[in-house]
Amino acid sequence: MTIDFGSKLFIVLFVVLSIVCFLKIKKNIYKVLGMLFSFYLLCLIKIVFFPIYVPSKVEIQEFKNAMSGDFSMIQYVPFKNIILTLQSSNFLIQIGGNIVLLIPFVLFTALFLDYKKKYTMKKMIIWGVGLSVIIETIQAIINILAQYPNRIADIDDIILNSIGVVLATIVYSGIRKMFLSKRLI
Repeated sequence: MTIDFGSKLFIVLFVVLSIVCFLKIKKNIYKVLGMLFSFYLLCLIKIVFFPIYVPSKVEIQEFKNAMSGDFSMIQYVPFKNIILTLQSSNFLIQIGGNIVLLIPFVLFTALFLDYKKKYTMKKMIIWGVGLSVIIETIQAIINILAQYPNRIADIDDIILNSIGVVLATIVYSGIRKMFLSKRLI
């Protein structure tokens, strides 16, 4: 059985979140940003969690026999998969994708916090790294419940996501200081 985050569900959730943005947010620019942020979050959920394959008991046993206990659904060794990925032909997509995955989260969240006068670099880094840890934890839970490695929960993903979070926070903070010094925001 495969559980997917289909187009219809995606559209319904996006419409609902867009309505919430229009009802709850006062400034028009932030209404649009809220809708874009909602779209990004739905895409993020689709990318990092779906599809979820739930095999039958027979398929689980066949998988375990084929792997002969030599497979883990959680990768705890830092840089292990990064090093392996560097040797593959799609290393830029894998590594770059993990670095840029949470950059929109940082930028949208920073803009909303700036609007409420609550932005700090520390807060952005904690939230971004925290989101990465939450994503990997949910992936591990899905794997354990499905008894199948849908997405390997990987410490390297947290490392790469965190690099992206820190870079985005530094860039946003630099641009923010530049605009504040010129009184543009």
